Amino acid sequence: MLLLPKYFIYVYARANGQPFYVGKGTRRRIYAHINEAKRGHVCWKCCLIRKMLRTGEPVLRYIVFATDDEQEAYDKEQEIIALIGRDKLTNQTDGGDGIFNMPPESIQRISEKAKARAATPEGRARLVAAAAKQSPEAKRRAFFAMHTPEAHAKRAANFKLTPEGKARRAELNKARVWTPEMRAAMSEEKKGKLHTEDARAKIGAGLKGRVFTAEHRANISAAAKKRGISPEMQAAAIAATKGKPRSDEFKAKLSAAKRNQSEETRRKNSESNKRTWERRRAAKLDKADE
Repeated sequence: MLLLPKYFIYVYARANGQPFYVGKGTRRRIYAHINEAKRGHVCWKCCLIRKMLRTGEPVLRYIVFATDDEQEAYDKEQEIIALIGRDKLTNQTDGGDGIFNMPPESIQRISEKAKARAATPEGRARLVAAAAKQSPEAKRRAFFAMHTPEAHAKRAANFKLTPEGKARRAELNKARVWTPEMRAAMSEEKKGKLHTEDARAKIGAGLKGRVFTAEHRANISAAAKKRGISPEMQAAAIAATKGKPRSDEFKAKLSAAKRNQSEETRRKNSESNKRTWERRRAAKLDKADE
């Protein structure tokens, strides 16, 4: 049995041989665009195909490259598009894995359609169901396409939340339900990862001067009590701060915080210190008995 390569690059051309679209696909992808055009899909490529079908002009299709390596197929797609010239094609991007050099009007149109789909509970449910069906390879490609240094820089330059946007995001996060499976997956993903010095400096600069509301402090306290501190976390915290010099600014903040403590906080700290010293004395006695 003859096994054909999994991925291929195909070209749509007019009757005179002039290519008007280059694509990458598998299986029956080469036939999909004519069906899309017949269903009324709106894009430059489908409009041209409908015009050709109306006038009786044959739609020529050729497979020009085949491989079992998907990345090689993406690279070849970009190469062929560049060779023909995108100004002579109906392709909206430069090809390859992800969105390359898409026109602003196309990006705006895609954005509006995506917002409309996510505006209703039914639409969001369909998006979640579609994402669940994605293959691990597709999810990996989407993740790395979104997290390139260029993508991060572009989002940082264009994405600035207004106060209304921040309030809306906070409300959405409050309403979000984090299942034990989701928490376990996030914990496993971040385990062992350390922030770079640059990232730490940015986090510190972002938190400097920030004033937490009483509700925010109460939420942090409740979450910390519920989470608890494991011996491993205690050991890691001690190791991270051991021998580390404290700046004069940090010492002044600690001193000011202690002076402004309420009687309730002082009482809790005193009880906590007593319990700590009792545990230490018990540990010393146990060690002496051994």
